[in-house]
Amino acid sequence: MTKRHLKRHACPNTWKLKRKAEKYIIKPRPGGHPLRMGKSIGTVLKDLKLCTSTKEVKRALTDETVLVNGTRVSDFKYQVGFMDVISVPTKGIYLRISFDEQGKLNVVETTKTDANLIPCKVRRITLIKNGTPQLNCHNGYNILETKIKPKLGETVLFDVSENKIIDHVTLKTGAQALLVGGSFRGSIAQVGKIEEKVAEIKIGEESHVIPIRNLFLISKKVKVR
Repeated sequence: MTKRHLKRHACPNTWKLKRKAEKYIIKPRPGGHPLRMGKSIGTVLKDLKLCTSTKEVKRALTDETVLVNGTRVSDFKYQVGFMDVISVPTKGIYLRISFDEQGKLNVVETTKTDANLIPCKVRRITLIKNGTPQLNCHNGYNILETKIKPKLGETVLFDVSENKIIDHVTLKTGAQALLVGGSFRGSIAQVGKIEEKVAEIKIGEESHVIPIRNLFLISKKVKVR
């Protein structure tokens, strides 16, 4: 049977928290991200000191307009994950979920304009009626696209206000990537030689070979750190 609670000591190692501060933490509802890649919005708001208790979180979500990727949220267990944007327009708060240098999920301040831009890694490409390609992305988004032809593992920049793709980052030598898995999670690297399932990367002056699945290609149009 699925448990409705989550103990702090059982949280994924990607979560940045004090494991002995309290016994329990808000368990996010199932969403587009795996548990290790997303937290509940209630936890994020409390971590940022915008609220001090779950009661305040519930009141804030009821009284204030809190948006996640441009959609209003009222559930304190709603999951916000990697590259999602939390917006509170009345207070001028715009925050993107990303990995810090320690490989922990953290927030990055962004602007009102950039808050509409969501980088999406293409996980799968399926064909629907009439042969139209559908991009199945890392955050649960399913995007219909006929103009560009991204490959698996590449990133598209989706504008939620215009409901369209405005940029496409290809997997090639020289591309910039944020590492989302492995020992170097949270590092920003430059992509070198690419083989079938692995790629050579350069972090500073050091070179490493890692699985391509651990790369999240970065668009120059958004701030991720």
